[in-house]
This record gives sequence, C-alpha cells and structure tokens, in this order.
Amino acid sequence: MEIKHKNTGKKLYESNQTKIKEVLQEAVYNKADLERANLREADLERANLREADLCEANLEGANLREADLEEAYLDRAELAGADLRKADLEGADLRKAELERIIITQSVKEQIIKSLEWKIGD
Repeated sequence: MEIKHKNTGKKLYESNQTKIKEVLQEAVYNKADLERANLREADLERANLREADLCEANLEGANLREADLEEAYLDRAELAGADLRKADLEGADLRKAELERIIITQSVKEQIIKSLEWKIGD
C-alpha cells in the first residue's frame, strides 16, 4: 500500500502489506489519498487526517480517538465499531458511511449530526 498526498502526489507511506496493523498514533496524513485503504483496527489515535480521502476505506474497529478528521472525505467508509471519542469531524463528508456501534462523545455526535444535516441540504 502506498499513501500519497492528494495535491502534491508526495509519497507519505509505503508498505507491501495490504493491511496496516502497526501503530500510526499521531501520524500526519493530512490530504492523503487513502481511498479504499484497509485500516481495520489500526491505531490512529491523534492522527492528522485533515482533508484526507478515506472514501470506501475500511476503518472498522479503528482507534481514531482525538484524530483530526476535519473536512475528511469518508463517503461509504466502514467505521463500524471505531472509537471516535474526541475526534474532530467538523465538515467531514460522512454520506453513506457505516456508523454502526461507533464509540463517540456528545460533541462528536453533534458534529456528525451537523455534517449529515448539511449534506442532506445539498
């Protein structure tokens, strides 16, 4: 798997594995192209994923506590069972994202509702 910056094409991460299991805490992947990435159960606590393309990514059971997902593209992403406590989802695109059993705080819940309401109005 190769992770590139969305605008510059600069390589951010490369692995021969199709599944990332290692700890990626506090990693900086802002504007990264992670479309369809398998990040199931990945530890992305406090990771910077601002404006990242996570369309159809598998984040099932991932630790996204305090992750910066502001303006991230999560359309059709699999987030079932993910820990999103204190994550920043301001302006994130969550259309058709699987949100079953996610672990969230009240502030994250409000951000999700706001994001979904805003997208419905489009």
